[in-house]
Amino acid sequence: MVRSKPRVKKDKPAETTEAFVKRINSEARVRNGLKQNLKRARR
Repeated sequence: MVRSKPRVKKDKPAETTEAFVKRINSEARVRNGLKQNLKRARR
């Protein structure tokens, strides 16, 4: 069998607490359309 290449993880830049709070508060919580459709289909 052929082995796949190991994935190389990208280094994330260090995030300050202020940047984290700002990012969390600004993100709009968007639902996955697929999940919504599955829930509707069950009803």
